[in-house]
Amino acid sequence: MQAIKWCCGWVLGTVALVAQAQNTWNPNLNQHLGAPYLPEVLQSTPALKLNILEVLGNHGQLEDWVVEGFNGGGMVTTPVKPILTGGPTVFTGTFCKPHDCGDTQWQFVYEPTKQALLLVRGDTVLHNHEGKVAREAFVEIAHISNQLSHMWW
Repeated sequence: MQAIKWCCGWVLGTVALVAQAQNTWNPNLNQHLGAPYLPEVLQSTPALKLNILEVLGNHGQLEDWVVEGFNGGGMVTTPVKPILTGGPTVFTGTFCKPHDCGDTQWQFVYEPTKQALLLVRGDTVLHNHEGKVAREAFVEIAHISNQLSHMWW
């Protein structure tokens, strides 16, 4: 009987705590602290879109869902995060096919001044000419960004 009283008290206390937490939820958290999502970035930075499509096409990895997604067809994306490197700022994010992210997720690392791009999916690492120069650093940035994303989610 004592255990039931304790359990009921704990449940009621927890429900009250959850109700209070729901009332204080910051709706801006859903915006990932203002980081823009990939479609917004692609609209304002068409060179990134062209670079991604070119790299995937040059390596025989340009799938229909990527083209459709880049043309507004409902691709799953993450916020694009700036990474301060001590040199030029680079940007990283991901995109994947809806309902199939595990097998289709591409992560990109992009430095806009030099148009350097690296794309990673599993063990596949692709880059443009400028991205080849920064490949080692970009792979490390992709790895760190990926680890941080897993910690945040």
